[in-house]
Amino acid sequence: MNLDSVKLVAKEFDKLNWNFKLEYINGHEELVSQWLGKPDEDIMVCIYDGNSINEPYHRQDFFFFNYTLKGHYYIYNNDPKIKIEVNPYDVHIAQPFNGYALINKGNEEFIVIGILIKKEVFIKELLPSISSDLNMFKFLLDPSNKNTSNASFHFNFKSEALESILDLTITAYLSKSNKRIELMKSLAVSFLLIVFDEYNKRNITTKDNSLIDKMLSYIASNSNNVSLEILAAHFGYHPNYISKLIHEKTGKSFKQLLLQEKMERANILLKNTNMSIDSISSMLGYNDTSSFYKAYKNYFNKTPRNI
Repeated sequence: MNLDSVKLVAKEFDKLNWNFKLEYINGHEELVSQWLGKPDEDIMVCIYDGNSINEPYHRQDFFFFNYTLKGHYYIYNNDPKIKIEVNPYDVHIAQPFNGYALINKGNEEFIVIGILIKKEVFIKELLPSISSDLNMFKFLLDPSNKNTSNASFHFNFKSEALESILDLTITAYLSKSNKRIELMKSLAVSFLLIVFDEYNKRNITTKDNSLIDKMLSYIASNSNNVSLEILAAHFGYHPNYISKLIHEKTGKSFKQLLLQEKMERANILLKNTNMSIDSISSMLGYNDTSSFYKAYKNYFNKTPRNI
């Protein structure tokens, strides 16, 4: 990684618009960090390079993905007794409005690289490219509480590919190219796909190695364009065998499982985004809005406009 570029962006850290506003959340006041970039910046890089940081506990209404290049620090959640130790090469991702504070009062230098993305931009422009991974989809868009979330995850992932993507993102951020914002968005998608792919690999259980679990995972990851024939061809079996196996193991038909996957995604999008029904139906693989509308009404006994 180009450390000169890292240091250059890090110099701007204290100059950023650290504007914390008090907002009423769940009946009491909390600090909420506003967008740190320029108004015309949809995505930005934020790098801390130092040996002491003591943030106030706050929330933020944008997406951020952190990668620790060097050193150690702690992340405190809403419960002061709960802290996460972050080490070199750790990836930390949190839902929007996640409450946290970064703390390190030692003498050791640490470098944290953050990619920040406006919430509405992420949902409209980046989400369609990563929506095939249902676990990631749920994590990013389905907080346990409608107003706030404390869901986050982190794991150690030393990866040349990941650091190369971050290096390219920093280079693009520093450039004066008219295409830099679009390039950074594409790189952010690549960053997330690599991170969640690795995370999913590490959390595969023995059960997941069975044929039925592999097929269910494939359906979940390709729900927008999978068919029984495509599924059968992918695993090298006859469609009739696949159809029978799915029904025996799950009690549901292939069509029922596929519809369940699509409707689950539909509900998450309808509840947590401002996306139009047209956009949602297209993302879920429906040829027209009326088909999606009919499927949703039949499944939930209500229309998507009444959610």
